[in-house]
Amino acid sequence: MEEMKQAIVITLAIVCMSSCGSKHTEVMRPYCNCEQREMIADWMTDNIGQANNFSDEEMEDVVDELRSTGVTLFCSQKLTKVNFEGYPVEKLDSSEIWINEIPN
Repeated sequence: MEEMKQAIVITLAIVCMSSCGSKHTEVMRPYCNCEQREMIADWMTDNIGQANNFSDEEMEDVVDELRSTGVTLFCSQKLTKVNFEGYPVEKLDSSEIWINEIPN
């Protein structure tokens, strides 16, 4: 009986250790420096009037789309490791920040 308990414990330990994958995965993630963020803000300001079609659509949705498009247009992307929550583990220069959403 004791040998069976040991066999079960060993089997469970092997299964647990083999099922654990890497804590980090690699993804393309956008990042911007100060100058690029200013370009996004200017671009959003210039285009907010044209983007507002005065429909029932919420303005925060319009702003989110403009921001996402601005990130796509002006920011750089790089392959980086992210943790299980999707946040990059790599540090950037002090003037750069990771952008949390990934533009389509």
